Amino acid sequence: MYLWLLPLRGFSINASVTSSTEDRKSKTVILMEKGKMYLHLNMFSEKIPIMVVMKAMGMESDQEVVQMVGRDPRYSAVLLPSIELFLYSANKEAYVSEVLSPPMGDNDRVWSLSFFRDFNDWGLAASYSLLQFIQIRIPRGDGCDRLRWGLNGSGKFDIRSFFVDVYASAVWDRLGHARLPQTLPRQGIGLVRRRFQQIECANKGIFTKQQALEYLDPKAKRTYASASEKGALPVLRDMFLANVPVRQGSFRAKCIYVAVMLRRVIDAFLNKDTMDDKDYVGNKRLELSGQLISLLFEDLFKTMIDNVKKKMDEIMGKPSRSSRFDPAPYLCGDSITNGLERTLSTGNFNVKRFRMDRKGMTQVLARLSFIAAMGHMTRISPQFEKSRKVSGPRALQPSQWGMLCPCDTPEGEACGLVKNLALMTHVTTDEEEGPLISLAK
Repeated sequence: MYLWLLPLRGFSINASVTSSTEDRKSKTVILMEKGKMYLHLNMFSEKIPIMVVMKAMGMESDQEVVQMVGRDPRYSAVLLPSIELFLYSANKEAYVSEVLSPPMGDNDRVWSLSFFRDFNDWGLAASYSLLQFIQIRIPRGDGCDRLRWGLNGSGKFDIRSFFVDVYASAVWDRLGHARLPQTLPRQGIGLVRRRFQQIECANKGIFTKQQALEYLDPKAKRTYASASEKGALPVLRDMFLANVPVRQGSFRAKCIYVAVMLRRVIDAFLNKDTMDDKDYVGNKRLELSGQLISLLFEDLFKTMIDNVKKKMDEIMGKPSRSSRFDPAPYLCGDSITNGLERTLSTGNFNVKRFRMDRKGMTQVLARLSFIAAMGHMTRISPQFEKSRKVSGPRALQPSQWGMLCPCDTPEGEACGLVKNLALMTHVTTDEEEGPLISLAK
């Protein structure tokens, strides 16, 4: 997972995760745009608010999301615009549902307001100030008043009464859990007892996991959806963070991973020094020849199996068969060999499942001397365009010390881009995740 600072209409922070499994390869991006968090995935037709994604994965409580990201009050303050993304529109309405008489029998009345908001996300002082302000300013009468309210950019309420213009200044001072006591101090309000409804994403009608999935279903591209499963659920399960498995239908691991991404985005927003550097060697991965050959072999093998399966389905689907079916003749024995030889001879690396189409992947080894052969075998060729006149990727990084040779680089447009491994560099192989996970537990 890497954090980049991209100049998109100013600066936009995003956390990017490239996932690669045996079946699929995807790239998940969580970006921060105008103070709000969105998910960008090519399986969706548009960017999705991250809180809707969390609800679709079963985490319906905003408070749980905030606590999973971190207990630092700054995290909740940064996440507040994302939570409010669907909660407020320009002209929402709230009604004074009834007028309660205080138990002491005086003339002060208490207005019971039906706000579309869970109280545990309100600041107690801000809520009390708002109710007190409304009680003082609204004129007395037998009929119920009608309010129009909204939230401006500074986090303050603008309330317009049916009788008189009321402008409140109730700042959302915190997002933590706050319990409303049965009695509040008597300062013109009297006895206040309220039950706030927990409705999130109110103007979109997204309150539960099912409603979030129904909201995402039209936005999921049909190119991935299979005949048996359609909609957003298979996209969230298989393509969204494909490296994190879903076991027994539980998206808990994906929710934790998203919370980690959100925390890193917020840390980068609060402190630009925590931003990742694209040129840092620790943020790079080398595609070795063995990995590429194994990927090509896997693609050729599965392509052969799919061709045999299609032929078998075609023959077995006939209403009458005169002879016993034998799949052996349809197994093309040299298809894998021909595919490997074609790739090594032409240098065109083509993997259909991952849509990888690269040119010039193979070269003739130069054996002019031992040093020349060693330097050719340890050469690193980047995917960066050599014609671009950018100094950042070409510059010498301190993190290259001991791993990349600072001198062995060609001249011309490839200077600084084509590098060589140092003589003492040790390349490790992949390890299985199972033993590491069991050791961590």
